[in-house]
Amino acid sequence: MKSRLFLMLCVPAVACAKQELPPGTHPDRQAPRAVETYPSYGEAVPGFEGDAWIQFDEPLMNPRNIERTLLASPAGRYEVMPGRTRIRVRPEDGWLDGVVYYFAFPAGIADLLRNRTAAPIELLFSTGTDVSPTLVKGHAYDRVTGRGSRGARLLFLSEDSVPYTAVSDTGGVFRLPGLPYGDYRAIAFIDQNRDFEYQDEFESGDVVPFELTDELATASVDLWMLPADSTPPVLASVEVLDSLTVRLTFDDPLDPESSLADAVIRIQAEPGDRTWTVVDIVVGRPVVPVVEPDSIGVDAAPAVPVPQPTGLSRRPAQSFVTVTVAEPLVAGTYRVEASGLPNLRGLVGGGDANVDYVPPPPPTEVDLDDDAAADESEDLP
Repeated sequence: MKSRLFLMLCVPAVACAKQELPPGTHPDRQAPRAVETYPSYGEAVPGFEGDAWIQFDEPLMNPRNIERTLLASPAGRYEVMPGRTRIRVRPEDGWLDGVVYYFAFPAGIADLLRNRTAAPIELLFSTGTDVSPTLVKGHAYDRVTGRGSRGARLLFLSEDSVPYTAVSDTGGVFRLPGLPYGDYRAIAFIDQNRDFEYQDEFESGDVVPFELTDELATASVDLWMLPADSTPPVLASVEVLDSLTVRLTFDDPLDPESSLADAVIRIQAEPGDRTWTVVDIVVGRPVVPVVEPDSIGVDAAPAVPVPQPTGLSRRPAQSFVTVTVAEPLVAGTYRVEASGLPNLRGLVGGGDANVDYVPPPPPTEVDLDDDAAADESEDLP
């Protein structure tokens, strides 16, 4: 009786014991590895049917929302079917004959211990002829900011009209291997309605031609996406920054690379007919050059240059111009007229507006005394 009771008490204790790795073993810290793909990378499989898949060396956690992060070319809808050790994929409308298919399964696929893959896993094959050893790569930029655009949709279209596609990463970088030889149009755009089609009436985009041949198997393409716009820029407001500087703000980003050769700014006092001569017009803020010491050794105080964004190959667009006049403005109301200013799409516009200028009050004797006292305190030891 005692032995039976002892067994009844011990069994629950054994069942509730914490499971641990055997002594001397190390925990699994290796991410799952892809050990096989079907079809093989770069293989030609005419008349392909069924599922394409990637086989891993260990069981996987069920990857969530992998359909949203899977990069698949050509553009279209694909069904992704995760399994215990295998991830399968197929197009919803079936495989097309004579087409190159490319899949990049995203980084982060995890095993049961949450070890995750650090890089995408690629699958490339053809349902027709051999896969060409080609590569198209480049950047998709936002022309307004001048920076790489994340999540831009790339289309590579040739005469066969197959919508080969890629998506830019966080830095605007994209790549797609295996395109057939031929002449292409690269289209970069923000696919707002996710229909894989560029609609230039309301989607930012850019189009650049390129070709792939035996001699030129790698193409580097940079695209600068412009906002959709069919109207010229219109003057929205005028601000007097100081007695020699006026800012004109427009409702569109202006082209910072334009010479402004046809731009005309007229500033006239109202009432009256006196006009102020404009000596400089700059899109955005003017860059102040650094003043070097002169030849006789007098240390000139260097001007502080306007900070410019780094890592850009083109100037970012701005929606305003800075205008410098030859003589100081006086207190009063001014009529400002502008014309010949191009936006990023080359549409030329302008407008007119009134602005009031009230000069700052001159410094008082108290202010001067305070400044003098501050200078004296700095000279004290």
